[in-house]
Amino acid sequence: MNPNCEIYVNGLYNIFEDLEPKSMAAEQYMEDQMLLNISELKKFYTKTCAVRNEFTYVDVVGTKTWDTYPMYTPFYYMAFAMQIHPSPEGHEYMARQYRKAINKNG
Repeated sequence: MNPNCEIYVNGLYNIFEDLEPKSMAAEQYMEDQMLLNISELKKFYTKTCAVRNEFTYVDVVGTKTWDTYPMYTPFYYMAFAMQIHPSPEGHEYMARQYRKAINKNG
């Protein structure tokens, strides 16, 4: 491995952020669990990981995903595999976050 390379690690983004309607208990539970996972992974990478000083953490929590159907429709489950991936705008956001981290490191 190249000892001079810089390593960047990104966290998670909320794949359930745009689920509708928020009034459904299942959707709210899924989003709450995702937010907990995001928080715990960020805490691990930035506070408890034994090698945390050997990489730069990149926060991508604001990444947008593809639009999806409401959870209570059969289309939701058919489109879910696409919905969990960043949209073009989401990829642009992630790239900006990486650019900020790279510029910060000089």
